Amino acid sequence: MTLVSDLESDPGTSDAPETEFQKTPPPTAERFQALRNNSPLLSAGIAMSLMMGHPSFANRSFGGISRLIAGHVNRGHYLILFRDGKPAGFVGWALSPEGPARAWLEGDGSQMGDGKTGDCVLFNIFVSDGPDMTAYARRVLREELRDKRLGFARRIYDDGRIKPIEITNSRLRQNNT
Repeated sequence: MTLVSDLESDPGTSDAPETEFQKTPPPTAERFQALRNNSPLLSAGIAMSLMMGHPSFANRSFGGISRLIAGHVNRGHYLILFRDGKPAGFVGWALSPEGPARAWLEGDGSQMGDGKTGDCVLFNIFVSDGPDMTAYARRVLREELRDKRLGFARRIYDDGRIKPIEITNSRLRQNNT
């Protein structure tokens, strides 16, 4: 596995300067990691096993979810999130120019290209086992995708409702003003 980020279990010992990434207090007891696996098959299997227990994904078609996972893994646009050495979350994304990204946010994925280029990020799989892991994933993703201008996501609730989300990269906005 390729280590993307690692969070020390004792946040009080960090010599790092205060940054935007540290706004969410790090967890104190657990150890998190965000990794990519060298085996695409293992990565896909881990993603599927994590997603099948979540109603918002479990109720979707196998073919659709499989295509999403395969795209993420083949492009390397994913992270497997670990808690105490065990897989507990998965994040997958695609890159896109703003026009197709906004169309995707409104439910029209027909304009999406190969997901490999663009200044916007579409988060179309995000599975986490708790709020502390979600906060950790956000910090890792801010660093991983630091040069992307906008992020888009569609939060799918267990009852089928969908909430469109737009995320602005405030660090890029601050650097350009």
